[in-house]
Amino acid sequence: MASDTPRPNASHGHEFWLVSHQELGVASSLLLNYFGRFDLGARVDLLVGGGLSLFQNWGPALLGITADVKFDEIASHFYFGIQHERWPDWGVTENRAVAYWEFRPLSTVSLSFGYSYRAPQFNGMGIQSLAWVSSTAEWGPLYRFQWRFFGSPHLESGALGASVLIWNYDRMRLETFDNFHFSIIPEYRVAPTVSIQGMATTAVKGFSGAVVSWDQVNLGLGLKYDF
Repeated sequence: MASDTPRPNASHGHEFWLVSHQELGVASSLLLNYFGRFDLGARVDLLVGGGLSLFQNWGPALLGITADVKFDEIASHFYFGIQHERWPDWGVTENRAVAYWEFRPLSTVSLSFGYSYRAPQFNGMGIQSLAWVSSTAEWGPLYRFQWRFFGSPHLESGALGASVLIWNYDRMRLETFDNFHFSIIPEYRVAPTVSIQGMATTAVKGFSGAVVSWDQVNLGLGLKYDF
């Protein structure tokens, strides 16, 4: 994960992602995303994120900020964040707040559980789009499970690694709790502080009897720089 996962070997970092998002009958877009982590002290990091939609819903697509409070004594972190996401072509925005704990029982495993609040706005892109009250606002659970199944948790130069990810919240984007996303993330460490990542994601969007809907596919390519 880019911005919401602590890095044992670096207190600062930047990630740049190009992501193709395809959802059958709903959206087809190309997103350019940035995520950064900045050290504010021994206990606190600041995470920032932003996204630009390059084709459908052209323009700024995501702004987010998250505080990471570290409890290294019990191998866990507490996160609190807010995000603003925009779909200009549809006149829709969404404001979100998330709070969750991340636990690392093993160096190859991270588990995140928490709660979220989302307030969609359907009244255009003006100042009203920043409102936090909505007739369709909802609360819901947040989860994220990542397992590094190949390679060292801390890759050396020239090494390969790969992780599997199950989530409804990742990289400052939130899905409904019953929208299960499954991702494979390969990584190649180019240099001690630079790596290239890929991401292939599909999702179980809904159930109808014994039929499962798999109509969402994301493909991403990322560059990660730690220092």
